[in-house]
Amino acid sequence: MNVAISTLVSSTKPNGLRNYILSLIESIDSIEIESKIYIITNKEFLRCLKLRKKNVEIILVNIPHSPRFIMRPVFFIWQNSFYFLLKRKYNIKVFHSPNPAPYLFKPAQKFIVTIHDLAEHFGLRHSWFKRKLRIYFNRISLSKADKILTVSNFSKSTIEQVFPKLIHKVEVVYPSVLERNQDPKKDIENKVPKSPFFLYIGTNYKHKNLVNVIEAFRSAKIDPAVELVLVGNIDVPKSIKEDKLLIKRLKFLGIVSDDLLQKLYSKTIALLFPSLYEGFGFPILEAMLKGVPVITSNTSATVEISGRAALLVDPTKTKEIRIAVEQVYNKSVDLNALVTLGFKNAKKYSKIEFGKRIGAIYSGV
Repeated sequence: MNVAISTLVSSTKPNGLRNYILSLIESIDSIEIESKIYIITNKEFLRCLKLRKKNVEIILVNIPHSPRFIMRPVFFIWQNSFYFLLKRKYNIKVFHSPNPAPYLFKPAQKFIVTIHDLAEHFGLRHSWFKRKLRIYFNRISLSKADKILTVSNFSKSTIEQVFPKLIHKVEVVYPSVLERNQDPKKDIENKVPKSPFFLYIGTNYKHKNLVNVIEAFRSAKIDPAVELVLVGNIDVPKSIKEDKLLIKRLKFLGIVSDDLLQKLYSKTIALLFPSLYEGFGFPILEAMLKGVPVITSNTSATVEISGRAALLVDPTKTKEIRIAVEQVYNKSVDLNALVTLGFKNAKKYSKIEFGKRIGAIYSGV
């Protein structure tokens, strides 16, 4: 059976969706599977892929991800018209979209969609227009899907809440954590702070809880030389722009390379990831795999994915985040035990297990 997986729904910038797609493809590539796998991708995303097996073939489609306001309509037209030429040429029977997209017609005999979370349905992500657009994408994709994959039991419960009539299609399949090592040939030392630092990975979206993280860091009773490194598409919040002393302790690095991120993991005191809402949370596992203590939320999927091998806090209470920061910095908790448990937890999310689950789903739909 011929299976197609599209990467065109994601940019190459490090984020949860890109990591899921890489995890999906590398996991399928790591196991023996009878199906012929076609990866529909563009030149930018192709550079991210690491393929070994002969049963995985690339189909290049020249639709870049950016600029999004131009390429989104192009993608919409292509997937609802010209894609069917590929479908016929490669006899595609199963199509897997790793994120909901507006397919007006089923793109194959069997259609699989992965939905990671429903943050936009709860007003936690995007502007009003983008929320409405994402909600439309979700509804149209999920209604046409033969199988809906999601990445946590928490996400499954929210799908049941929003789309109760579709719950019989939903299956939870945990992705694998990407095991990446810094390329020793790349000199990135000058980009890593010399002072001790905590690490935050996220955006300005409300559910990433940036303001509470910064406020907890500001009020923590720790050495004022300690910095907070912030990775991701983040603007300085208005509430702190006038605090010159705090601004000096915050290092906004923007979107960083995989190599730099691995280096930051290896140097940080701990990862701060107390989101208000997450469907999965790749940084939790990435940090654990690097032997880094994690401070995360006791809500949504983060408590599930962390396996309780982290310091869990109420993300709405700045005081709890602050206390956790102080506990890690002062080593008033058993960090060795926390790191050991975290490493064991991250190892459970293996690409072999993920590949087997996905392979069985491709064969069974």
